[in-house]
Amino acid sequence: MIQNIHSERELESFYGSFSFAWKNKLYLELTGRQDWSSTLPVNNNAYFYPSASFSYVFSDDLIIPNLSFGKLRLAWAKVGSDGDPYSLYKTYVGNPNFGNYANYTVSNTLNKSDLTPEQTQSLEVGFDLRFFKDRAAIDMCFYTGKTLDQIIPLTSSATTGFTRQFINAGEISNIGFELVLHGIPIRKTNFSWGIDFQFGKNNNKVVSLVPEDQSIQSYP
Repeated sequence: MIQNIHSERELESFYGSFSFAWKNKLYLELTGRQDWSSTLPVNNNAYFYPSASFSYVFSDDLIIPNLSFGKLRLAWAKVGSDGDPYSLYKTYVGNPNFGNYANYTVSNTLNKSDLTPEQTQSLEVGFDLRFFKDRAAIDMCFYTGKTLDQIIPLTSSATTGFTRQFINAGEISNIGFELVLHGIPIRKTNFSWGIDFQFGKNNNKVVSLVPEDQSIQSYP
């Protein structure tokens, strides 16, 4: 059976950014965004997420044999996220008509008014190195991230009249690195041959989920 599901949400945002460069070697960029979401409680519906990135082209200041370009970069960001529409209000669920009459029932989801936005923070450090007049290059970065206060569904006792509810819980962390090697063995006036090698590794860890007396249930 095909079901048509329609939902609406409202998101208001304010965004700002700042960029600074000095002598083509130092770069700084700052951003900030403020969101107000209709899917969160009025007293918790605003969330701010900033970001900052810095890079330093050190190859002009340091004399390293065969190094044609070198850059250090650092980035930090914080991101917020809201929930699904109608997670705060009692809604009706449409069922197959009973004869000529429309059939609706109350949703089995317990709505909570104390939800807060999800929060994700990430940090990245990287290097860009080029050698032998850009014929060989190394791009390497290390990153780490953490997600807090995820909005997740939990099963509830049916004796309450509801079978699930949404809460803020859980912490997930990840750490990893990426490495890209680039080389140009042959470079002629009308022909060049390049080789790329890429490797990455990422480890995710569930630090915490929900209180011990609760269980998570997934929904399509």
